[in-house]
Amino acid sequence: MTPLGFIFDFDGTLADTEDAHRAAFNQAFAEQGLGWDWDGPLYTRLLEISGGRERITHYWREVHADVRALDAGALADTVRTLH
Repeated sequence: MTPLGFIFDFDGTLADTEDAHRAAFNQAFAEQGLGWDWDGPLYTRLLEISGGRERITHYWREVHADVRALDAGALADTVRTLH
């Protein structure tokens, strides 16, 4: 059988999955004891940052600008774990 076509999807194009992503981020934050909760308006704003790890890093620096990693890879490792 020959395919009649292909469907290519960018996340959120065919199905609105952003709320599920937001819930998953919030669950990961809770499991790590961060006390972060991304509500709808905040997450909508954060969607301007492309990529999940980049979004977490941006938010981290936004809310904890005074925290610096002693180990250069520590922040990246934590973000990778969360993502």
